[in-house]
Amino acid sequence: MISARILVVLDDGPKRSALARQLECLGAEVFMSGTGSGGLLLLGRLQPDVLVLDPTAGRGRSEDWRRGVERYRSNRSLSLWVQGSSEFTRASMAAEADLGSGPVGEHVQLLDQIENEFGSGDFRHRAA
Repeated sequence: MISARILVVLDDGPKRSALARQLECLGAEVFMSGTGSGGLLLLGRLQPDVLVLDPTAGRGRSEDWRRGVERYRSNRSLSLWVQGSSEFTRASMAAEADLGSGPVGEHVQLLDQIENEFGSGDFRHRAA
């Protein structure tokens, strides 16, 4: 079981729903957005521990997400996994993606990373 609040910003569809179900089965509290603007708003309001992000979801832009993640991380910790249908999309935020990156729909590595990072104890008390 994991103890983490996870914000998933991916285009709506079966892959996003499947990921949410898998994360919930691990014990995570999961929130979802299908748009870049909605995701940025939720990032500030929900204060998640983990952000699973396709920076181009819902007409989002990598530049906006880079600034948003930087602002958020100036006050609190945030782990980031970047998903995208193209290598270019994933590479656009590679420097910020401390959990890694992968193609949309391939969740095995993401789930392993989240379990390894947040599986033991309360994530909010880990050293930043």
